[in-house]
Amino acid sequence: MALTNVALIGANGHLGPSVLHILLSAPHLNITVLTRASSASTYPSSVHTITIPDSLPVQALGDALCGQDALVVTMAGNRVAEQIKLADAAYTAGVKRIILADFGSCDSADEYTQALLPLMAGKAKREGSTLSWTSIVTGHFFDYGLKGGLLRFDLPKRRAQLLDGGEMRWSACTLERIGVAVLRVLEREKETRNRLLYVQKLLCDRVIEEKREGLEKGDGDAIEEVVSRKEGFANVLLGLDEENLEDVVRRVIESM
Repeated sequence: MALTNVALIGANGHLGPSVLHILLSAPHLNITVLTRASSASTYPSSVHTITIPDSLPVQALGDALCGQDALVVTMAGNRVAEQIKLADAAYTAGVKRIILADFGSCDSADEYTQALLPLMAGKAKREGSTLSWTSIVTGHFFDYGLKGGLLRFDLPKRRAQLLDGGEMRWSACTLERIGVAVLRVLEREKETRNRLLYVQKLLCDRVIEEKREGLEKGDGDAIEEVVSRKEGFANVLLGLDEENLEDVVRRVIESM
């Protein structure tokens, strides 16, 4: 079953532009961006856009999603109520696949994550006779986190905060690589149906304890530092090669 008509919501966030860029590079896809009425974001004339009300009413969303094979959600992952509306609208509109906003380090299916972040427990996967879902847990957004300080690196001062002694191995994805992962999910419809796919593994208990208050309040930076204890990756399934760390770091520094 080909997923060729794809709607994207959240195209103006930290991750959305990279996902949009990758999807637009695939000639076999027809991309539609759903944009809120109050949004001031602009897109190239070649990008088809549909304006939707800020409150995301299910009926209006369903109308906007008619004829779409897939919906990709790149809004903040802690916006659970909006995602439930989107899932309900996608089901109503006959959308075949929804890729949920599980990007980052938080695995909403993990019991440990749910214990730390009760809001994540509400991210039930809406599954029906026509609607299927995929979640992609990617780890930290490496280039974004390195440049902005989220990964505890102060590049201008050449300083870094070492966690757990600095010996813990961990992995992450660049924004572009996450976009490629989304594209591969759409291209591998059968293999990725109703699956949560891991392309990362991170762990730092001390940071979790430090950030617990922020986690309970839904603070975005704190949530991004909660990590999954899951084992197993979907890199081979999605055809994702390892990224070259030195090349990525060099690009980040040059962009600054």
